[in-house]
Amino acid sequence: MGFEITVIIPTYNVAKYIGEALDSVVNQTFKGNVEILLIDDCSTDETPSILEDYKNDHPDRAITVLHQETNARQGTARNRGLGIAQGKYVFFLDGDDTIDPNTFEKMIEKAKGSQCDFVMCDWVYAYEDRKLMYVNYDRFLTNEYLEGEYCERLLEPERHGLMGPS
Repeated sequence: MGFEITVIIPTYNVAKYIGEALDSVVNQTFKGNVEILLIDDCSTDETPSILEDYKNDHPDRAITVLHQETNARQGTARNRGLGIAQGKYVFFLDGDDTIDPNTFEKMIEKAKGSQCDFVMCDWVYAYEDRKLMYVNYDRFLTNEYLEGEYCERLLEPERHGLMGPS
């Protein structure tokens, strides 16, 4: 069974949020095979036991839980996941984030339909009080596609300032 998508979720003290993040992954409309790699980076809260419980509660899902021996931060956890990922595509999700139910379906459709090397999507910050504020100013997101010299836009610094409700 090959995986179409590997989701790599580094975690550190996200006990309050990780259940919702994982639910947003397993409840996708995408029907392909998805591998979920959970890499805990030495959490000191209940995160590790929540990850193990979630894996045990979803035996029909390909969920792997790994525990870092020392706290090495998010990038190291992501790299560890990349080292064992089996999916054709990789999706990074933070342990305190959620995704819309059709995220994978839309991104796979775009990647396959356009023969893209990678696909990026926009985001919205949701605060505890559920007020939303759009704060993404990456210039490259104004283009549907980046090819050739336009790929340099990925390296441009973000614009400064804030948009959204004040």
